[in-house]
Amino acid sequence: SIEVEEKLSIDLVENIAEIKEDIIQRLQHLKNVPNRLENPNIYHLDVGAMYPNIILTNRLQPSAIVNSTICAQCDLNRPN
Repeated sequence: SIEVEEKLSIDLVENIAEIKEDIIQRLQHLKNVPNRLENPNIYHLDVGAMYPNIILTNRLQPSAIVNSTICAQCDLNRPN
């Protein structure tokens, strides 16, 4: 991530060993105690209200004309 996304040398990170050890400890704790006690954050997104905005923002249009080539590529295409 540091080298590919940020285009920096790994040598520039001063505390990489500390960060690595912290991540390993957290993952080990998660492995040892898989039952989580924290309350989850539940978000309600009104996707129905967002859909028209997404279409308008990205200038997308649902395909109105469907032919057998498009249907053949569809994941939901089943014999029945």
